[in-house]
Amino acid sequence: MSRFQLPLTGTRLQVSFMILIVAPSFVLFGYNQAVLGSILNLQSWVQQFPDIDTINTTGSEKSQNSTSQGTCNASFQMGCLIGALSLSLR
Repeated sequence: MSRFQLPLTGTRLQVSFMILIVAPSFVLFGYNQAVLGSILNLQSWVQQFPDIDTINTTGSEKSQNSTSQGTCNASFQMGCLIGALSLSLR
């Protein structure tokens, strides 16, 4: 009875993981960021979340809303960082 053996080991296996898992994940993460950025300009989004409306506001209110919007986006980035670091600690 023969045993299944993966032909990739060592450095070849690591490079294969980088190409097959990490690279597509990186592309999808960038796509997700692009979609999130464009959602912020939709009127339906602005109506749902008026506290981060930077389209229909001016002056100090726009500045305040921009700060809130940036904090919201940064929290997404921080969550991704924590998730990636927690997966790297094995």
